[in-house]
Amino acid sequence: MKYFRPSLLPAAVLVAAGLVLPSSSAQTGPWTDGEILVRSQVLPSGQSAIFRVNPETGETAVLTTTQYWGGWAGSVVFDSWRGGVLSNMSMPPDNTFLYRLWLVSHDGTSAAMPGFTGSLKALTSAGDGRVFFIRHTGASQGPQTVEYFDASDQIQTLKDTDGVTPFQADVEHLLYHAPSNALIGSSSAQWAATHCTTALGSLYRIPLSADGLRVDGPMTCTSLPTSLLYGDIMSLDQLPDGNVLVTTASGFLGSPTLMLSLNPVTLSVAAWADPAQYDMNGGFWSARLGKAVLHANSGAAWWEPSGLRTFSPGQAGFGAYIATSLELPVGSGYSPVEIVTEVDVNGPACDGFQIPYGSGLAGAGAFVPLLGVIGCPDIGQLFSISINSVVGGASGVLFVGLAQAAVPFKGGTFLVGSVAAQIPVVVGGAPGDPGAGSLALPAVLSDPILAGIDIFVQAGFSDALAVKGVSLSNGVRFQGN
Repeated sequence: MKYFRPSLLPAAVLVAAGLVLPSSSAQTGPWTDGEILVRSQVLPSGQSAIFRVNPETGETAVLTTTQYWGGWAGSVVFDSWRGGVLSNMSMPPDNTFLYRLWLVSHDGTSAAMPGFTGSLKALTSAGDGRVFFIRHTGASQGPQTVEYFDASDQIQTLKDTDGVTPFQADVEHLLYHAPSNALIGSSSAQWAATHCTTALGSLYRIPLSADGLRVDGPMTCTSLPTSLLYGDIMSLDQLPDGNVLVTTASGFLGSPTLMLSLNPVTLSVAAWADPAQYDMNGGFWSARLGKAVLHANSGAAWWEPSGLRTFSPGQAGFGAYIATSLELPVGSGYSPVEIVTEVDVNGPACDGFQIPYGSGLAGAGAFVPLLGVIGCPDIGQLFSISINSVVGGASGVLFVGLAQAAVPFKGGTFLVGSVAAQIPVVVGGAPGDPGAGSLALPAVLSDPILAGIDIFVQAGFSDALAVKGVSLSNGVRFQGN
């Protein structure tokens, strides 16, 4: 194996190997980390739909339409294990009110998860095949058994500490917190039948055994003080510091501190941000944007439109509006049912992300080299930078930089700025065979100093049939945490 340590990225280690990456994606193509998913309506028809939103550009596309939404709070989640969105809804040819849990792929095709019909809530993916949920029979239904789909798509029951008794909880949302191997749950004051403190929203920690089959200790809880919240808990998501982002909503104008930070071990709560919007429809932390994203109805001022907004820690006010290419309205009503989440390609155990950008330049056979990242680029974890669709046997260079660029080059576009390293590479495949060349370079970001730093890569290859003798890949931006 060959190791490479770029002078300006001393902790990046690149090693030759042989993996293959799927094609890079457009907005309606294969998933990219950090895409925003919104459960809304297509206007003017009012058809229920799940939308995909590019967080940087606001480009919006319909992923799938549905007959009617099933479930309750926490009934849509992206599952990295199965590579799609899980949503509780009714789909043809079923009747309108026959709800299943549907797995929706990036191309909009859907398949029902086996063995389940009805409504659910508290849906969360552990990223290893387990998808936890609670059946929903009505508001204020009280404690219910926590169930999960296993990696073989079989429904199992989470057991209590004795390994026999089904474990029950009264929560509306669940989040699998990978660092502490626990489920974090929430219940809102006016919808749950049980609370830590009467008439206050509650947050719960449910520790899991190493094998994930049972609870490993007592469930602990805390109530949100009225000084921080008066309203419903809308969503839970992991923050980059290991805490949990708690997005809340209130029916009362002027309610303070609607985004909170929860320590998932001690359950201590602190203010995180103070949006001026009060009727919010869920939120999450976006590593891709480096900010929290929420969906809100109109804010404290009538001229503030409904839709997606971003917030940084400690920020107050209306936040930055994401102008989407399609309107994303939310229906009337008030409850802890959220409508927004994100695509998490590597699952909850990975805080980093990778996204393609820009366009490559074709070589022999009109093949455009495809560059991508396989796996989680977090500090200390092995991932692969892979290259496909190159002319067989071609030699080239992988450019590594610290900025994005768009500079005309050899009839195409050079996409990497602040170049820190140039790595010679040679792809396999039959020499001269168009599109047959591929290569993957395993990589490790071993120095914690690289956490949170964007890294940009692009590959170029000698190709006599390219417009100026050089073919270029797309660019990839990735970040480890």
